[in-house]
Amino acid sequence: MTARDPRAIADSLRALAEKGNAAAQYRLGLLYAGGQGVPQSAPEALAWYRKAADQGFAPAQCVLGNKYAGGQGVKQNWKTAFSWYLKAAEQGHARAQYHLGVLYESGQGAARDGMDAEYWYFQAAEQGDAEAQLKLARLYEGNQYMAATWYLKAAEQGNAEAQFMLGNRYATGQGLRKSMAKAFASYRKAADQGHLPAQWKVALAYQDGLGVEEDQVESLQWLGRAAKA
Repeated sequence: MTARDPRAIADSLRALAEKGNAAAQYRLGLLYAGGQGVPQSAPEALAWYRKAADQGFAPAQCVLGNKYAGGQGVKQNWKTAFSWYLKAAEQGHARAQYHLGVLYESGQGAARDGMDAEYWYFQAAEQGDAEAQLKLARLYEGNQYMAATWYLKAAEQGNAEAQFMLGNRYATGQGLRKSMAKAFASYRKAADQGHLPAQWKVALAYQDGLGVEEDQVESLQWLGRAAKA
């Protein structure tokens, strides 16, 4: 066996995990979840995640939050999901911070609180979480500049919805200098990811020459893509 052999990796991690290494326990859980080097087993994965989470390992705590939120291998329990997300979020785990924001916004697992939702979205967004950046942009729709700023940050990370919304901002000049060329470029990035409204925008842009040279053939091709979606 080589050092890259999945079984060897699993054996090494198990040795560390059984000695109480939280990071190894978490990684062993991932191997069981994916069936890499060990037989695939959701219950075993969950057991190792829990061992790591109980030691305060934030990534494992976030995964447990996901499990309880989705009812995956455990009975769905929003309050328990909230509790695990909070533990990880307080350690600076960006995804947990995002999920915590979602729960505060929706009122699942905790009383609905827009200010707390905004706070946790901001914490995650500042660490580069694109979904949190998109959430902030939507919360700040009343402030054109702030909304555009967060749409731009999320779009730069490849978030298709943010790219579409950024295209709208460039097209109308809301919070950004109006530019049909930049609008088209942003729509095109989202469209290439299968974003249906963006595909319609691209088709219309080619049809009318908005931000791009008019091309009726391209327009029809994009209309066809959108129609099949």
